[in-house]
Amino acid sequence: MRKILEVLECSNGELKFNTDVNVVENPEEIINITGRAIFDMATGLWGGNEHSVIAMIRAMFLADMALSPNRELLTKQLCREAKEMFKIFEGEIKKMAAQGKAMSFPPGAGPNMKGRRN
Repeated sequence: MRKILEVLECSNGELKFNTDVNVVENPEEIINITGRAIFDMATGLWGGNEHSVIAMIRAMFLADMALSPNRELLTKQLCREAKEMFKIFEGEIKKMAAQGKAMSFPPGAGPNMKGRRN
């Protein structure tokens, strides 16, 4: 097992970041991890804390965007890439959902809803 991203909060409130991934030596790891994350995030294997995990991922993303001098360009690029990734994986996720291997969460889904629809 390897660390994709570890974020620890020290007793003084300072955050420490760590990863076993070296994107300088292996830039293809970004695409590989993104693809695996899409599939893994579409399954019910989260452990019940998916809202907290996603909130922390988004907090790290917002911190990164706040520091980016090119945030408008980066936002447009990320939106384009997310749409492209969605198109690529949409069919596969639908197949997995039909086989019971993945689920789609409706708007307003809460923790541990187990596929219930609003």
